Amino acid sequence: MKPRTYFSPKPAPKRGQSKSFRIVWFLRLLLLLSLSGAAQAQFNYTTQNGMITVTGYTGPGGEVIIPDVIEGLPVTNIGDEAFYRNASLTSVTIPNSVTNIGNFAFERCISLTSATFGTGVTSIGYNAFSRTALTSVSIPN
Repeated sequence: MKPRTYFSPKPAPKRGQSKSFRIVWFLRLLLLLSLSGAAQAQFNYTTQNGMITVTGYTGPGGEVIIPDVIEGLPVTNIGDEAFYRNASLTSVTIPNSVTNIGNFAFERCISLTSATFGTGVTSIGYNAFSRTALTSVSIPN
């Protein structure tokens, strides 16, 4: 009996396809996989009880989308002062998995003009968004 294949990242090479074709395909796959890791590498975080707390940000700024999962674990908290004084941050999207935003988490992010909250946020800490340039805030029902 022939074994079933549930996931095949690429079809088997056809006759006439060169080894370089397979190498190029493999390199593209590696690039795709590294992109999600690169995005996660922009965040400092801690793990406790199977949940992630974002404790810092080292990325280039601009529009930041906080991931809902890092290393297979849910991102549930943005820690105290996690983005404190990040002058390059212009907008932030907080995923549904985040329930808590810590004290001073985005304080003095002087270029932060837009924040989009996920449905899970139930607690926003003291001065979490003070001294920012927020002009647009999106909060779900």
